[in-house]
This record gives sequence, structure tokens and C-alpha cells, in this order.
Amino acid sequence: MNKIDECLEKQISGLTHPELSCLYDFAEEIPSELIEQVLLLPRETLIADLVRILEGAEDYHSVVKSQFGEIHEIPYDEDFEYGFQCIHSLFILGEIGADETLPAVVGYIEKMPLLDYMYSDCVTEYVWMYFHGIYAEKKQDLEALLCDESFGETARIAVSNGIGSWYIFHPEHRAESLLFWERVSLKLAENLDADSSLDGELLSYVACNIIDAKLKELLPLLESLDERGYLQTNVIGDIDSIKDDLLDDGPTRPEMPLLTIYEIYEELGDLDAFDDIDLFDEDESSDGAFPLIEPVRSDPKIGRNEPCPCGSGKKYKKCCMAD
Repeated sequence: MNKIDECLEKQISGLTHPELSCLYDFAEEIPSELIEQVLLLPRETLIADLVRILEGAEDYHSVVKSQFGEIHEIPYDEDFEYGFQCIHSLFILGEIGADETLPAVVGYIEKMPLLDYMYSDCVTEYVWMYFHGIYAEKKQDLEALLCDESFGETARIAVSNGIGSWYIFHPEHRAESLLFWERVSLKLAENLDADSSLDGELLSYVACNIIDAKLKELLPLLESLDERGYLQTNVIGDIDSIKDDLLDDGPTRPEMPLLTIYEIYEELGDLDAFDDIDLFDEDESSDGAFPLIEPVRSDPKIGRNEPCPCGSGKKYKKCCMAD
């Protein structure tokens, strides 16, 4: 048994529910019936086990690093076999609305030990739903986190997207939404004024939530932020596109749809992000260490976070990818 398997076996043996061993055995293709079984487990002990899995990520990462050097050096076949247990845990905690686990969830995202390759996309694309689900109970905590420079931008952007989605799904709180986003925007701009090393990525995502919610009253604020150079065009577009998006009469809707855990896994299973890579080439690399990985591309692929090729200045996922 290698050191990675020993680490995982130790973690699994410490769980109250042996049913959760399935989270270590599957990546994005985990069968829905196994998720159903997990969701039927007693809430209190289930949450405790999921937090243990998140807290075990650091030990797991240390063992992986000692064996391979860095996450990105793991052969693809092993990369898929290991490391997804924490992502599963985040999805499940979001599905059951476990607001009491906020420190553990943010702590894991902050460490980001496993968030290479597909893991980073999972946090960007899906973990914001956890924050959506707990916002009603944790409004003050999440606003404080969003404005706290001691936290990294990955966690804060996920929080911002979750809050933005919540307000759109609760239009009766529109007046509160206006005050909230104005207050947060001014605080983030104040932080940018005080620290020239910061960029405006987080503030740009906040502005995206203002636009998605059609908070037209905040257009002067967005114009002021743009004039000060605080809005990144690769995230939000130029000021003309900002005005067009904010002032049009289309419906208010979040950038990404709110999904159940089953819909998340269905979407992950449909992704073709790795279809252009031959994972199991029988030839070996020149040093014999890992299987040879040969890319086979028909057309150039566009990353979801890359600038859209149409020239709008927005990210691909916010522009033509949605068509």
C-alpha cells in the first residue's frame, strides 16, 4: 500500500459513517444513488464527518506532495482517482444548507490544497451555491468575510456570487440589496485606495452582481469605479457594455444557475474539458516515470475564464459561452 492509500485509509477509518468512503472512490462521476444514501445519514454526524474530510485535506496534500512533488505532476489517471473527497463534501454541505460549517468551508478554500485542474473550476462554478444557501442565516458573517482583506479572492468571489444569487431569488429584498452592494462596493474601493498592490478583480465581480440584479440606481457608483480604474474589463466589459447590461429591460438572473447536487454532478459528467487528452496512452515517457500524455485537438479550446473571442472584453463564460 502506498503512502497516499495509507493516508486515505486512516481518514476513512476515523469517520462515523463508513458510507462516506464512496466520496474517496469517485471523482465527478459518482453515482446519484450513493449521494442519495449519504443525504439520508443523520445530519449532525454527517456534518461532523464532512468537516473531518475537509480538515484532512492538508495531511492528504502533504502526502501527495511528498510522493509527486506537486499536484500538477500527478499522472492524470491517478489525479482522477484521488482528491475529490473534499469537493464532494463541499457539494453535500451546500445541499443540506450546513451554515454551521462556514469556518471549515472557508478554511478549506483558503488553503486550496487540491484545487488544480478541475478542482479550481468546481469552486469557481459551484461552491458559491453553499454561500447562497446559508446567506439568510449568516448575513453579517458573510458581509464581514467579503470585505476582509485577510481572506483570499477565491473565497470572497464565491461569497459574492452566492449573495448576488440570493438577492436575485428574493426580489422582496431589493431595497436591502441596493444598500448592501453600495456599502460593500465603497468598502472594497476604500481598500483599493489604501493598498495599491490590490487589483479590482473582486470589486469587478461585485459589480457583476449589481448588473445581474439590474440595480440601475447604482450606475453612478459603477461609473465612478470605472473612472478610477477599479473595474476589470476582462471580468465585466467596458463601461458601455456595463450600461447596456444594467439598463436593459431583460430579467434579473444570476450569472450561473442555481443547481441541486444531482444537477451539479450531471453537469460535471457532461463537461468535455478533458476529452482532448489521451489519458491512457500505453507508451511511456522518455524517463519511464509517467504515461505519455498526448493532446489531440480538433479546434482550439477556450477556457471559461479567458476573454471571449468575440471581442466584447468579457470572460467567455459571461458572453458567447452562454449562447
